[in-house]
Amino acid sequence: MKILHGILATLLGLLGFSSCLKEDPDNPIICMYGTPTAHYVIKGKVVNPQGKGVSRVQVIVSEQEFAYAPRPGVILDEPRGIRPVHDTLYTDEQGKFETWQTYFPIDTIRYRLKINEDGCHPLYESDSLKVTFLKQDLSKGDGVWNLGKNIQEVKITLQPKKEDSHE
Repeated sequence: MKILHGILATLLGLLGFSSCLKEDPDNPIICMYGTPTAHYVIKGKVVNPQGKGVSRVQVIVSEQEFAYAPRPGVILDEPRGIRPVHDTLYTDEQGKFETWQTYFPIDTIRYRLKINEDGCHPLYESDSLKVTFLKQDLSKGDGVWNLGKNIQEVKITLQPKKEDSHE
């Protein structure tokens, strides 16, 4: 039995290594192991109604929705799946923020952002939005494992908190 296992292990090893040999110098076979990835970048700015940047606003990338489209460019209403992200950041002095998410390239990926969820700025209402990325818009990848990146720019205008009137 040990001899049979040894023979099988040797055969499998030879078959595995022989499949990676260069057969044609002009068109080599490349053996690679890994997972294709894509980078999704959200660059944003949080402003007040007058257009001035609001600093120290909490921005939470709370979840990612993904879907496989029946054809390129189709954005489905219902996601195929949802996964939590848990990425929290704060705007800088000019109200800007930026987040990079790396994930398997799927036809449609949508990130949900929650803005001022913690009420850090009590003068403004909290807000949320979804930022959508399409696989067809990825660029500057190596065409092998890194399929590129997609950058979306968003501007969020926070609205003043309405005062409760108890008359």
